[in-house]
Amino acid sequence: MVGDSMKSIAAMRGNMVMRFALLFVCLAVCQAQQTSSSAPGVIAGVLSGDDGTVITGGNVMARRTSPSSERAWRTDWHTTSGDRGAFRFDGLPAGRYVFCARSPDSTWLNPCERGLPSPAVSLSNASPSANVAIVMKRGVPRRIRVDDAGQLLSRHEGKTPGAHLLLGVRSDAGIFHTASVVAQDPGGRDYSVTIPFDAKVNLVVASSFFRLTDGTGAAFAATGAAAVPVAVPSGHAPPMLRLAVSGHR
Repeated sequence: MVGDSMKSIAAMRGNMVMRFALLFVCLAVCQAQQTSSSAPGVIAGVLSGDDGTVITGGNVMARRTSPSSERAWRTDWHTTSGDRGAFRFDGLPAGRYVFCARSPDSTWLNPCERGLPSPAVSLSNASPSANVAIVMKRGVPRRIRVDDAGQLLSRHEGKTPGAHLLLGVRSDAGIFHTASVVAQDPGGRDYSVTIPFDAKVNLVVASSFFRLTDGTGAAFAATGAAAVPVAVPSGHAPPMLRLAVSGHR
């Protein structure tokens, strides 16, 4: 009886060792297959402007758009363009990639934020490397002067509930770009927002508190919102767009 029990225990131990061995082999094989199916890829490229200007210090993003079944994994990689606008992404899995680029403190337009064409490349086990050229279009700062002789903006913004003036443009990508204040004096403020050349763009002017007029002195609609065309043809310097605060509600 004791001998049979010992044999049974030994057999159970042998089965457990065999199971662990098979599990280890399976894990090793699965890991090798995963590694071989997602071999690190490389994308190298150059960032430049549409006039041939080399853009250094630009923020470049590679976004993986396929395969869609793996979207739960990492999809975005970031880097910065260096000398001669060169940039490089390493360790990328196979898939299709599109690119966005931003050049801080400049008028170069991010194609992903403006609805502009963006380059795309694909990586695979058969083709683990690719080159890409990102060409950014130059925009133009559109200046807006808001005359405010009564200094109503400074007297009410941030102090009176609902006292706010919004200026900006919406891009073809559906992103709203707010005009920023670039100068001010006792008579008013200067705003600026960068827009593409040769594009049909409307400046959104909105306030539920301040009353405004356009450059001809005509009052905006009582709804407190208006769309003012601000398109700029290539090669032209846009004139200052003038608005005025005429009172408040």
